[in-house]
Amino acid sequence: SSLDQFPSIFTVTVWIRIFECTNYGRIIDFGNGPSDQNIIISYSLERSCKPYADILAGQTNCRISIQNTKLNLNEWIHLGFVFETNRQKFFINGIEKLNTNSSCSFDPNIKRTLNYIGKSNFDSYSDPNASIDDIKIYN
Repeated sequence: SSLDQFPSIFTVTVWIRIFECTNYGRIIDFGNGPSDQNIIISYSLERSCKPYADILAGQTNCRISIQNTKLNLNEWIHLGFVFETNRQKFFINGIEKLNTNSSCSFDPNIKRTLNYIGKSNFDSYSDPNASIDDIKIYN
């Protein structure tokens, strides 16, 4: 698989240093435009600095978010997101912060052509005010 096709099970890890909790500050947004087969990982739900992931795949849209943990500003943080069809996990600095069952799924065979790191497919969302380093995507 390549960056334009995600496997049905994947992990994303990244080091991030946040300077401001921007509106839906993206780490990655891989899709075909706004709300078009997007796989999104963000460090800030709205302006909360609470990380989340969105899978926007037609009828199976879902959001996985950490409601009880706000990321600190101006320090390097290691984030990890694990996606499996019926289970998703978030890690902050190697500590599991969320382990949830949900029926999120998407078609791994859809080719995604607008794939961004540190940018959104949605024009109304702010670019991140953060440093992003050492992003890795595993399958």
